[in-house]
Amino acid sequence: MSDVEIMVTCADADEAARIGRALVTRRLAACAMQWPVRTCYRWQGEIRDAAEELLTVKSTESLFGAACRVIMAEHSYEQPAITMVRLSATGPGYREWLRETLIRHPHLSP
Repeated sequence: MSDVEIMVTCADADEAARIGRALVTRRLAACAMQWPVRTCYRWQGEIRDAAEELLTVKSTESLFGAACRVIMAEHSYEQPAITMVRLSATGPGYREWLRETLIRHPHLSP
């Protein structure tokens, strides 16, 4: 089971907080962090520039699919940009904390 960070840009701070809390409450994420970002992107043939809120959550690869379903259900965008990065290394105690935090999820074995 790989430790991961899941990232998604949100329309604003309230949306990011709502999605982050939903993921942590459901034990699909151990924690959620957010901060304001400025994004330049192409959408429907136009280049756009927007203020957004970046949400990053700590989780495991086995929970990515379930986390995506929650994000899609709670998100205001037609196509949210959801990405996952596998963590190749973590600091002392991090993995234990992550597993203990998510241990009660039915997709994870103790």
